[in-house]
Amino acid sequence: MNKNTVHFVVCLFSIIASSYSFAEVAGALPKSPETLSRYSFYKAAERFSLTSVRPKIFCPDEADESVAKVCFTIDNPNFSEVSSTIYDINGNVVKVSLTEEGTELFSWDGRDSDNNVVSSGVYIYQLEADGKVVNGTVVVAR
Repeated sequence: MNKNTVHFVVCLFSIIASSYSFAEVAGALPKSPETLSRYSFYKAAERFSLTSVRPKIFCPDEADESVAKVCFTIDNPNFSEVSSTIYDINGNVVKVSLTEEGTELFSWDGRDSDNNVVSSGVYIYQLEADGKVVNGTVVVAR
């Protein structure tokens, strides 16, 4: 049994053990052996987690939407309300917001609670849901 086969069996067991029926899993399997060796399964998130923050450096005044705000993508399997707090590097609260229940994507436009564009620098984000807290940093460039 090679490494790919072991990986596949472990992943398949995880899926079946996490309440999927074998018929559902088998229907999703690729038919050719070449594809099967590269096929992976991932168990769905059970708790709130942050999956991506993009871009890590953004420019609030920029006309290009892809760099004018930072987007947070989350796994929110319990459809919980998520609170987000942005702090400046000195620990001062810049902005606090709550997302609607079930939200999986939200953004910060680089503005404070008074809707003013913040100055350039490093900012700390803190996301909280289901009793779990996630922290990280983003950079505002101008």
